[in-house]
Amino acid sequence: MKEKIVIIVFLFFNVIAVSIGAFIFMDIGLNDWQLPDDISSEHEELPTTKLYADFYFLSKKIEYSDDLYLAAGRIYLPLYETVKALNGQVSENDNEYTVNLGSKKFLLNKKDDVSYPKKIINIDNKDYISMFNLLENSDYKPVFNSSKNRIDIFYYQKNIDNITQNYDKKNPAYLRLEDIMADGIDPDGYYNDIGLEKLRAIADYLYNNNQKFYIAWIPLYKNPSKGIENNLTKDFNLYNASFLYTLDYLTHKGGKIGLHGYTHQYNNDKSADGYEFGKKTPFSDNECVNRLLLAKKTAVDLGYEINFFEFPHYGATNNHLRYAEKYYNVIYQQNTAVKNEGNIVELTKSDGRKIKYVPTPSDYICSRYDTEGINSRIDTAITNRWIVSLFYHPKIDFDVISTKTENNTRICSVPENSSVYKLIEKINSEKLTFNYF
Repeated sequence: MKEKIVIIVFLFFNVIAVSIGAFIFMDIGLNDWQLPDDISSEHEELPTTKLYADFYFLSKKIEYSDDLYLAAGRIYLPLYETVKALNGQVSENDNEYTVNLGSKKFLLNKKDDVSYPKKIINIDNKDYISMFNLLENSDYKPVFNSSKNRIDIFYYQKNIDNITQNYDKKNPAYLRLEDIMADGIDPDGYYNDIGLEKLRAIADYLYNNNQKFYIAWIPLYKNPSKGIENNLTKDFNLYNASFLYTLDYLTHKGGKIGLHGYTHQYNNDKSADGYEFGKKTPFSDNECVNRLLLAKKTAVDLGYEINFFEFPHYGATNNHLRYAEKYYNVIYQQNTAVKNEGNIVELTKSDGRKIKYVPTPSDYICSRYDTEGINSRIDTAITNRWIVSLFYHPKIDFDVISTKTENNTRICSVPENSSVYKLIEKINSEKLTFNYF
């Protein structure tokens, strides 16, 4: 009998010891020396492919004799042929092009263009210009119709949009445009061609009101239940070019891009609905690290500077946060381990690197009808001496932003009943300005 009791006690404590050991092992995760180096700073040159699409200028089709191309995912058009079709002129010398287009004149350097993606590329001894760089230096804007492989170029109505005083940087607030993703290939997606155009109008509104902003971008869109995966570095088509045109446009208007996960989902969830990291993730620690790097590599290969990482739904274990700190200098969420609620926290790592944690104590705009709620949360932040920091899903304003074409002029502006309009009114009334941290 005594021998049985001894055996039972031994087995009991052995099970407890194994369980504790397993728990400790799981909690440790990967050691710092096991984490791979960040090699994403060097972009991989993306392939150049032909673009098959029709272009119209002021409702008249442009009959191109040269091929059109996608390079680094962007649209490139034959320089001389396109400028002529847009009733402009090009002259050149050994060092640069001079382009006169409508009321605008700009220069393009022929040599030492170290930017990526490049403004000018040469194919078969012909110079091609990035459509974004061409049109952003003109009086024109494109209207994409990806389903018909068509782009219309119209005059663009410039809206003043209540330009307001830009207060001193001593009164900063922070705004993040949330869940920006190339989901327009999905019938249920928000950012189709028209949605992207409305997103550009919101960027115009913020820019015209001297407001800076951040962009929480989900690099790889997935909807497993429909078998949809949209990879911007592999799937080269007109819709994805429309999306990249929009990201370029947002950065040109003062937006700074960050990464909001890699896919922002796991299992059968679609992007932006599900988590990706955190306690319930199905991914191993190695896979989580791989996703942190894949997100960054996607951005670098497409030519974007990354300013932060934000975990989907803020879901992250302590280990996941530690991994992110190795590859990103800013984590856009509250650091719950530091007792400094509602304010930016800066940590110094053992290697001397500075890591910022930026919370959003004012939370987010829940809907277009959330004016009272978001105003109250901003007031609370001010009262508690927290930073005024929040995020906003631009899609909630899409139903009140209209698009139309009149007399070959494209009109798309932000109305007074939109949530972003009301938000800027509130920010101005508090003598704050959305800025960079």
